Amino acid sequence: MCSSSTPRWVVGHLERLGLATLFDHIQCRDRAELRAKPAPDLYLAACASLGVRPDEAIAFEDSRNGMLAAQAAGMRCVVVPNELTVAMDLSGADGVSRSRRSRCRSCWTRSMVSRGPRMPA
Repeated sequence: MCSSSTPRWVVGHLERLGLATLFDHIQCRDRAELRAKPAPDLYLAACASLGVRPDEAIAFEDSRNGMLAAQAAGMRCVVVPNELTVAMDLSGADGVSRSRRSRCRSCWTRSMVSRGPRMPA
């Protein structure tokens, strides 16, 4: 999980929803040197903490800034917009799912298999 929000806000919502234990790492903007999205800092820090190269990872984002951050880090990104971000320009996404319940799995599978690793910008 990568968020430009505070750890208190993110973890609070994840705990409230019963989702906190589903994440091996929660990366928030809790250090001064970590810039907010669309900078790649949060994704790069998360990958480093998990011991994963960015080109081996995939991000699921809900906004253009998140997509740009993931891609700047060298990751593939599938965008699943919410009601506030659905009208954003999502061109350039490796995949877009207009519904959180629909074809998201096929969209990220297609993205990872057909295009190979992403190189950082």
